[in-house]
This record gives sequence, C-alpha cells and structure tokens, in this order.
Amino acid sequence: MIPLPTGAGKYAATLNWLIETAPASAEYPHVKRPKATLYVTTREEVEQRDISRYMANFGPQISADKIREYQGNILWTIDGYDNEPIELHEIPEVIDFYSEIHRRWPAWLFFSDLRTACLQMVAQCIIPNDASGKRGCCVAQERLQSFFDRGLPPAAWFHKKLGISPKDGVTQLKHVALYLGLPG
Repeated sequence: MIPLPTGAGKYAATLNWLIETAPASAEYPHVKRPKATLYVTTREEVEQRDISRYMANFGPQISADKIREYQGNILWTIDGYDNEPIELHEIPEVIDFYSEIHRRWPAWLFFSDLRTACLQMVAQCIIPNDASGKRGCCVAQERLQSFFDRGLPPAAWFHKKLGISPKDGVTQLKHVALYLGLPG
C-alpha cells in the first residue's frame, strides 16, 4: 500500500478534493463533476462506536437502487478530527470504529471510490503494520490480504443481489486489489 496523503479521510481534505475536481462555474459545461458520494461519519458516532447509520446505509437490507447508486462511489470521511495534528489511522477511537464495522459488515470493497486514499485510510485503521501494533503506511501483505478477504462475502452478496456476473464481479474486485497493492 502506498503512503497516505496528509488528511486522508478527514472531512475537509476529502471535500476539498471533490470541489477541486468539479468545475468552478457553468463556464465549463463539458467538464463533468465526478460521481461520488461523501459519506460523513460524525465524531460523536466514532466516539460512541455507533455503526447503526453505516449499517442502515450499507447493510444487506438496502435496496438494489441504493446499491447501484453507491457502488464504487463512496468516499469514507470523518468529521470532527480536521484540526487534530495526527492522522485518522493514528486515533484510537477511529481505529475502534472502523474495526467494529469491519468485524460486522465490511462492505468497503464494493462501495469505495478508488480515486482517493479513503479506502487506504480505512485499511490502515484496521491493519496493524508490524508486531508492535503500530499503524502506518506499510503493512504486511498477508494482513492486507486478510483485510481484502474479509470484505469478499459482502461484495459477493451485493454482486449477486444486483445480478452482476461472477466474471464482472471478479474484474471489479481485481481493481480494488490493485488499488490496495495486492496482486490482481
């Protein structure tokens, strides 16, 4: 996995990326705003480890229309930590929050927009990079593979619910694997 840019997954940094990739005005009608959905988790949700809104938005009960809308378009962000001097993957409450989601329903592989470092930030929250348990830019391949493998059942479930062929599902997941630095 490549090193994270400063502010990865923080609300302001991700919002700035969206703004910078969109046209400043109607003067550029041929430039299309990238399709992306900014999923903002609040600091309160993180501190309370409240994943109920995440589950309501990305759990197995959501409609096929929502699944189609969100597929590959979600930018994971957390609001309330923008002024923290450390990165999200270094904040214990954020680590615990994302770890709880990963334990319950890790739908990251299916929903994540791969144009930013948001999914990398999530992975680095969940995967310690060495025996000391420190998190950071470099993680062992087997831990990264484990993160990926844990996300396969929800991805397969969403592929099946949408009628996506196994071949197309595998192709989509290969893109995610390459993004994470795993062999495609």
